[in-house]
Amino acid sequence: MAPSPLRPVSVPTATGSATLPDVTDRNEESPHGQPPDDHAMVHRLSEDTSGPLVEISGGSDRERAGLVGELLDRHPGLAVWIDSPGTATDQAMADLGLSPSRDLLRMDVDLPVGSTTTVETRAFEPGRDDRAWLETNNAAFAWHREQSGWSEEQLAARMAEDWFDPEGFRLYPADPGNGPDITAFCWVKVHDDRDPPVGEIYVIGVHPSAQGRGLGRALTLAGLGWMVERGLDRAELWVDADNAAAVGLYRKLGFRPRVVRRLYLPR
Repeated sequence: MAPSPLRPVSVPTATGSATLPDVTDRNEESPHGQPPDDHAMVHRLSEDTSGPLVEISGGSDRERAGLVGELLDRHPGLAVWIDSPGTATDQAMADLGLSPSRDLLRMDVDLPVGSTTTVETRAFEPGRDDRAWLETNNAAFAWHREQSGWSEEQLAARMAEDWFDPEGFRLYPADPGNGPDITAFCWVKVHDDRDPPVGEIYVIGVHPSAQGRGLGRALTLAGLGWMVERGLDRAELWVDADNAAAVGLYRKLGFRPRVVRRLYLPR
């Protein structure tokens, strides 16, 4: 199976969610185990602000190690994302001088969920909201590997994708004249190529000046509500496994872990 085009996916964090390149999900029924050897390996080589990285899904640990070894020879400092890793994966990467650094969970939920929000949102308006969104996004994720320092060009590239729908890019405006033009947002991506289609909470963030007001939960529910209006019956998101507060919030909304993705970095 040929690799799918490079695309970002949501990675919820303490202040919201960020994006990183995605690969095809594998072994969804056993997210903590090694994918079957007969699952064809899919990989995508790219680069972020910290350097080169590769995302790998499927294949055996031997196949993965062989690929990573070849890439390390050509790309020193390579970061490696692997779906559905096991202890044998950790050992194979350790033999190559890489250590586990971060785990992500893909969590899914059936729609609609049992909760709603009274917080009103509006759709993103391309050309009008670009700079204000970049300000809020970059303030919320100033420390983040994948989501920090977004430029107008990066945002324009996402909006040029076939999947982009400004109606699914929900914004919570600040009070007039008080704080940033956009206080919080929930950007939804619909995977129409799946059968049935699935909604993804692609990026969700809250400006630092507005944190602690429950806007993360409210905007999550706003995004889920928009998915229901769109006729979707399933949603997903990605969250850092060690972010207990975020994982707990999503569990309370009905989300359950399905896939583990692990980041390996050079020691």
